[in-house]
Amino acid sequence: MPAAFAASISLPPTGPAARQGGPIKGEGGWWRQVDGLAVICSGRPRFGLESSDTRAPEEVVAAAYRRHGVDFARSLTGEFVCALVDGAANRAFVAQDRMASRRLYFAQVGGRLAFGTGLQQVVDHAGIERRLSRQAIYEYLYFHMIPAPLTIVEGVSKLAGSQLLEVSGGSVRVRTYWQPEFRETTDRGMDAVGEDLLAALRGAVGRSVEGLTPESVGAFLSGGLDSSSVAGMLADVTNGAARTFTIGFPDKAYDESGYAEIAARHFGTRHHLKMLEPREVIDAIVAITLHQDEPFGNSSALPTYFCAAEARQAGVSTLLAGDGGDELFGGNSRYVKQGVFEIYGHVPAALRRSIIEPLLLGPVGLGKLPLLRKGASYVRQANVPLPDRLDTYNFLHRYAAADILTDDFLRGLDLERPIRHLRARYNELDGLTPLNRMLYLDWMRTLQDSDLVKVTSMCQHAGIDVRYPMLDAEVVDLSSRLPTHWKVRRGRLRHFYRHAVRGFLPQAVLTKRKHGFGLPFGHWARRDSDLRDLAHTNVRWLGENAGFRPEFLEQAIQLHGSDTPGYYGELVWILMVLGIWLGRHQ
Repeated sequence: MPAAFAASISLPPTGPAARQGGPIKGEGGWWRQVDGLAVICSGRPRFGLESSDTRAPEEVVAAAYRRHGVDFARSLTGEFVCALVDGAANRAFVAQDRMASRRLYFAQVGGRLAFGTGLQQVVDHAGIERRLSRQAIYEYLYFHMIPAPLTIVEGVSKLAGSQLLEVSGGSVRVRTYWQPEFRETTDRGMDAVGEDLLAALRGAVGRSVEGLTPESVGAFLSGGLDSSSVAGMLADVTNGAARTFTIGFPDKAYDESGYAEIAARHFGTRHHLKMLEPREVIDAIVAITLHQDEPFGNSSALPTYFCAAEARQAGVSTLLAGDGGDELFGGNSRYVKQGVFEIYGHVPAALRRSIIEPLLLGPVGLGKLPLLRKGASYVRQANVPLPDRLDTYNFLHRYAAADILTDDFLRGLDLERPIRHLRARYNELDGLTPLNRMLYLDWMRTLQDSDLVKVTSMCQHAGIDVRYPMLDAEVVDLSSRLPTHWKVRRGRLRHFYRHAVRGFLPQAVLTKRKHGFGLPFGHWARRDSDLRDLAHTNVRWLGENAGFRPEFLEQAIQLHGSDTPGYYGELVWILMVLGIWLGRHQ
């Protein structure tokens, strides 16, 4: 099955005309007949945690359906997208895996449901006019990507993780087939559960490389907790034949390749280091931007691509990625920061309203004094509820939309939709602690809609298959059973995870700060005139062609030249990528 495919399901008419229609059926060349069912499957679905299953993916999906009926997708784990038509029962399903490791787009046009893994393929297959969505462009500015179910093309949607399309008669509905159960348990000690985690990680990596030769598989290695854990387990299951790949930068503030080398030496991997220079990236920026189905503003896509391309050149066809650990085990600094703000909610309401807030925020003005200014800022932020507080520094909260986009562009848009989208996810599951709600939100926002899109698409662009052991069902399930105070304790991120892997990971990796494959674009673009011209030309294009206010764009360019090029360089990157993408697809 190729990286991108499209197919469709014909929907019989409803009402009186239904007597004239035939059963639901699949159309297109990708269907395979299995046990009286028509099935399409891309990826590696499994029954639960079963391994050593030599059946074709379509056979696994068909067997799950025969055993579990309409709940078949809940019994599947692994990384996959699939479709199944049961003509005898006049029903069909289109599903993707729990974490949306691959995108699945769909459009219902008349009596057909078109779907596939490539946006343009679905547009072509459905035969619809390609009209770009202003709402999606606005949400790109908010999120730096376009979250499901929106797409950049009007009339086309995409599934979120753990969702499927259920087709019955002439109707199509989206439903969620799986949700995690955050059932915190403390009946076993941290040492025992830590052993469980190591075993789960080893099993996840083993399942990820099943059927692959040691020479054909490698691992991303940034030198952080997750990539080092995956690389170490790969070295274990391949008996020391693991190959690892990392990107380094001449800019010492961004270069973490030394930690990757420490981990590689510790596990005895055959390590490959690619030092990335600013002159190498100009052509690649345009290529990777246009490779994406939709505008995508995560700048670490660039080093991810170069790392995958290095692996491909070395003869590797499959890479293991460490994405997911921070969102499962509590590894992002905002979790600690928001925990500090949550403390204020435990102060008696009468004390807050009658004394603290009048003094710091009221007309008395004590909060303006230098020694109390931080206290006033703390109270203001603490009074903003989660998840809204997470986006306090979003530039679409700091700038009015009308200062960024023209009135014509904004007309008819739902400017509150992004925050409603976040609130709905944050409050989707009952009875969770604030930390677990933030983690669950990040499964969607950080993983499914950003990091997995980045890694999967860049690996595809480099001709590499990618797999995610940290998102294995056993690892995810174990993380959801952990007590909240094990994940983040007294300001220490990933407390349990660090405890579990002590003795397995080198000490330097255990104590390093979080980094990953960050990109020093803001600094590079200030020093390299060609890179700067590429950025500024495409930023200004938005003001001439895409409904942006030129004065805002010029301000962004000027701020990029200020004393904080890293921060404003990310803003310029986000705008530049949008200009490149829209310039080709407008």
